[in-house]
Amino acid sequence: MKSPVNSVNISIIRTISGCFMDNCLFDCAVCTDVGVRGDLNEDNYCINGLTLPSDKLSSRHSEKSSDMPEVVAAVFDGAGGLGVGELASAACAKLMAKNGRKLLHGNELAVIEYVKSANSRLCALSSEKHAHATSTMTLLTAGGNRARIHNLGDGSAFLYHSGKLKRLTRAREPVSSGQNSRYGRSGLSACIGGDPDVSRLEAVESCEAELVPGDCLLLCSDGLNSLSEERLSALFEKGGNAETLSRDLVTAAVQQGSRDNITALVVKVRESWEFSKARKRAGQGGEASGKSIPKSKPGNKGLGSLRGEMEGTGLYMLLALVLGALISVISR
Repeated sequence: MKSPVNSVNISIIRTISGCFMDNCLFDCAVCTDVGVRGDLNEDNYCINGLTLPSDKLSSRHSEKSSDMPEVVAAVFDGAGGLGVGELASAACAKLMAKNGRKLLHGNELAVIEYVKSANSRLCALSSEKHAHATSTMTLLTAGGNRARIHNLGDGSAFLYHSGKLKRLTRAREPVSSGQNSRYGRSGLSACIGGDPDVSRLEAVESCEAELVPGDCLLLCSDGLNSLSEERLSALFEKGGNAETLSRDLVTAAVQQGSRDNITALVVKVRESWEFSKARKRAGQGGEASGKSIPKSKPGNKGLGSLRGEMEGTGLYMLLALVLGALISVISR
């Protein structure tokens, strides 16, 4: 049975590792392609302020960014006809590039405010171009060991953890043709633009995941739907860095005959050098080496003071495991 768009609840998806990791780094890469029958790319993206260059709309393009302590990344899929789709997704991406910090350190309300601003911009674009400029949005914000996903439309997000692929979002159900004309995007009842009434935008689907080094996140447009989840999982199992995986995903979709534009944005989680060295020192006996475990940065919930008191001992890792298990029980 179909449920109204505005009844979508925020779902919380937690992957508890058993170890409280508060200092991860992220390697990001994106690959986008027009697809088998595409002329112009109506997809766009944003990775910490980077967006698809306007001169790369008719060819494959890839980009990467490494060693990032925080991430604001998103994939957009524009539509509207009359050459408006690429303008719609680009407008959303550029607006996000300017508001990334607010989204990273805000809550769901900050996401809603961004979507409302983007909606107003696309409504103005629709009036200017005499078309229905719309766009989907699949957004990731990540920092420390935590990630949040916000989805509006038929884009998808996945988490690859411990050899298993988990879908974090779901595509919207199709709506009747009568509703399509109202929202301006065929088959979608939730998207940015097409209607100045923003009440439906509260249907942004959200989830949260805890991350550990080795995890991998994927944001993609519906052009990647030509690949089954089994095929996606096989590509993740193959391994490789974020750049290689994003390209392999897009190449596989093109070979599968995807007619839509295809965008795959991959975020790989790895242990920071600082934390890796601290963990090794703790395991080897930091006191014997005469080196101390680095303090955590301000705002990491007081763990830095605990580390300072336990410098040079292996007890820190034991405490981290106990805290991780305790958090997992409390959060349930």
